Amino acid sequence: MRPYVVKKIADPSGRTIKENRPKILRQVISVHTARTVASILTGVVESEGTAPKAAIAGYRVAGKTGTAQKVDPETKAYSRQKYVATFVGFAPAEDPRLVILVVIDEPEGMAYGGLVAGPVFRKVGSWALNHLRVPPRRGLLTDAHADEMDEEAEASKAGKILVTVPEVKHIAQELRQGAIPDFTNMGMRAVLKKGRALGLKVCLKGSGLAVSQQPEPGLPIQETDSVTVHFKPPNR
Repeated sequence: MRPYVVKKIADPSGRTIKENRPKILRQVISVHTARTVASILTGVVESEGTAPKAAIAGYRVAGKTGTAQKVDPETKAYSRQKYVATFVGFAPAEDPRLVILVVIDEPEGMAYGGLVAGPVFRKVGSWALNHLRVPPRRGLLTDAHADEMDEEAEASKAGKILVTVPEVKHIAQELRQGAIPDFTNMGMRAVLKKGRALGLKVCLKGSGLAVSQQPEPGLPIQETDSVTVHFKPPNR
């Protein structure tokens, strides 16, 4: 594709004067070569590969890990403690619908891309494939996964929500637990500790024990980034 920097030029009223669009110059590699490379990259996420944790149940995934040392600004040499871990992949390998690049800057503990970036790819990929309504292949599912799919299909016939990817079902259960907790009768320190552990900005008003809060408990935690908790001294 011919690269370009300016996407669009508009006049003060917002009318488009010129708009650049992608232009195909040539085909870099043949279809045969592309399929061969994709086939090789599927081995990366298999049990003997470097990123089995990036595998998505029911789909063939192709990808590549990366682990790069960062330059230490003090020594001007490669650091032995700071790394950038990456995993980039696409799925389904035979008919790609999405490409995901996961980059973890200075991971703690293990620095290998397959170990720290691979699981992120798996979870994001599971959600994305489910959102795109890309069905998993039964031949790539274990018997347990296939049984779950049959149960979910029966549930959908009964008017219940259908979750087609086993991994997504597990993630959905985790997210359903991600509701704003009930801080009632908790002390200020306990409220701060629990709220911050959930990534919430906590505003405390009053003193004593928690008596009310906004937003109310039970609401999805993804819909807010802060919570206000009111306190009153306990009755004596």
